[in-house]
Amino acid sequence: MTMKVAVGGGYPLLKLAIARRLRADGIELAPLAKDVDVAILVGGCMFEVRRSMNDGHVCEYMVGNGLGCNRQFECMVDAVGELSKRAAVLVLAEGNVGQISRILQAGARGYVSEGDDYSLNVGAIAREVARGRLVIGPRVASGLLQYQRRIQDQFTAREVELLWLLADGYQVEKMADRLGIV
Repeated sequence: MTMKVAVGGGYPLLKLAIARRLRADGIELAPLAKDVDVAILVGGCMFEVRRSMNDGHVCEYMVGNGLGCNRQFECMVDAVGELSKRAAVLVLAEGNVGQISRILQAGARGYVSEGDDYSLNVGAIAREVARGRLVIGPRVASGLLQYQRRIQDQFTAREVELLWLLADGYQVEKMADRLGIV
């Protein structure tokens, strides 16, 4: 079975390098608007991704002469949310812990930092994501673990439990029930 992958987002030279590597790994490339197994989003402006998802609708957030977007991160979150309804999404971008968390919550199955050396194994990463596995790059995992340690050092165990419930979307009444507070 041939796996179809689409590569979208900013940084054209990086997308071209990723596409070449995927082809070398025997992976078929397809446009984002088509049925694909994996959508790879490269950091930067999501203009091209939004256009393909919205039947050619031009992004209203482009600035100046179309050289960039004034809300790149929010557009990526939106794109991940939409694309994850029909394909596994892998994000290759830099980001802080909060951004990475939001991207994963939006539905991404993988997040690898541009600083990680994924260039030689992007095909293997895409295959893992297509299988439904969550793939987190080493730099991203390290950042998330360091953040968790800092949080745990600043809060009591009960406060950390409360923060996790908040992050999971619990409402106040449900948190109280879960924590045994009357």
